[in-house]
Amino acid sequence: MLIKKFNIEASTFAVADMISYFSIVLASIFFDAFLRKVHIATIVVTTNIAAFTLILLRNLFITDRMHMDTNVFLYTMAFVGSFIGQISFLPFAIIAAKLCPKALEGTVYAFFMAISNFSGIISRELSGIFTNLFQIKNTITFQKQNMDHFYLLCFGLDLIGLVIILFFIKPFTLDSTYENKNETKNGSLEVDSSGSDSEQHTARGRSEAFDCIEDSRTQKTDIEI
Repeated sequence: MLIKKFNIEASTFAVADMISYFSIVLASIFFDAFLRKVHIATIVVTTNIAAFTLILLRNLFITDRMHMDTNVFLYTMAFVGSFIGQISFLPFAIIAAKLCPKALEGTVYAFFMAISNFSGIISRELSGIFTNLFQIKNTITFQKQNMDHFYLLCFGLDLIGLVIILFFIKPFTLDSTYENKNETKNGSLEVDSSGSDSEQHTARGRSEAFDCIEDSRTQKTDIEI
């Protein structure tokens, strides 16, 4: 729709993709520097409000209620949208890492990304179905009322997703922030000397093995004597 309505060239979308990737890197650095101690509910609600604002601005621009340079609008949406999307994604990635069993990091990461990509495919397919239901075609002319109804549907679905996330996120994390729990109040690092269950089990097994070897050597010495 943007290509036909505003005559956007393919190179413009390529530049927008590069801006998006750069924005994702900046968002990751920003999250690590400033948002690790922020409550998860604050991050989720804030990013969703920002997403609602972007949806509203996109609707105003496409329906010609807001006028600005097309390239500037596309680049701005690419930067801000990717930044907000990465900020909203990182808390769930950290929760998945915390819940991941030891030695299964690769499997859990692959499963997590597979679910994320699958949800993206479902989202795009549903978007195509709903655009056809609201009679929004890939043409220059369309009814503003149909476009408004489509974006109201987007608002409603995002709001439902926000409520579900806030309702079910509590059982999946014991803490509400993502700061390093090994840091003491003085800023020094504490060494976890307790070890995991598997490490303790391995240590016990090695100790028992050494005891058996020592007993066998003692018995052999007694026999020789």
